[in-house]
Amino acid sequence: MYQSTAKVQSIALLIHQVEQSATNEPAIAIMAHDVFHQENGQSILGAGRPFGHTEKKHMLDILSQDTSPEMEFLEARCLAQGKETLMWYRPRQRTQVDVLGKDYNVPLPSLVFLLHQKELFVAAYAGDKRPTKDTRLLKAGLPNVGGIDGLWCSGGNSLPSHPRQSHIEEVERVFFLSPFTHFNGADAEFDLPGAEDSTTKEYMLSYFDLLASKRTFPVSKLARLEGQSTHFRRNFDERGVTLKSWFDAITGH
Repeated sequence: MYQSTAKVQSIALLIHQVEQSATNEPAIAIMAHDVFHQENGQSILGAGRPFGHTEKKHMLDILSQDTSPEMEFLEARCLAQGKETLMWYRPRQRTQVDVLGKDYNVPLPSLVFLLHQKELFVAAYAGDKRPTKDTRLLKAGLPNVGGIDGLWCSGGNSLPSHPRQSHIEEVERVFFLSPFTHFNGADAEFDLPGAEDSTTKEYMLSYFDLLASKRTFPVSKLARLEGQSTHFRRNFDERGVTLKSWFDAITGH
């Protein structure tokens, strides 16, 4: 029998699937083997022993400490958070934006932001209270945002892959300070000259000239979020897209 005074530094777990003779159903057995590391760089697997309940609990405690995120203060505007996902709302307010290199201070509707796997989606809603899962969503009324599901054309801006609530203000700053350059079908129906081609420079400037003159954003001019892409095929109905169906479709829930 091999004898060693080397300190045990590792344990190997072998998982065996065995068939129980009484029920003919498979069961799982876990065996633990001490691993002896030698000075010559080689390692030797020791004899196996049952991996007991106490050891399992100890391992789970270690894994929990290793994977638990740092604590953070709750952001009042946060609606949902996951490993690769963060959703929050922003009540209606006047905001400084860059339109084709020209600064505007304009009223904006209440918005919902959904950051998922480094992509940002933006939609609007009526009112200024915290939205619920049944809140019906509207097009954002902003350039660079898609009118079907609200996907923002980021223009090369990098967004966090594992967003935290502390990222909310920074993501909003990047969104509003990045130049708005083109409409993707999410503009409000203002019946302005040139609306048949909302991609022109002249139309975008007249759109924001009009907004700058208003006290609040005319939410009644926003169409419902279309929600007719493959994202929404299972969740869309004639009343429009709800906050929950929007979230579920984009995140794959």
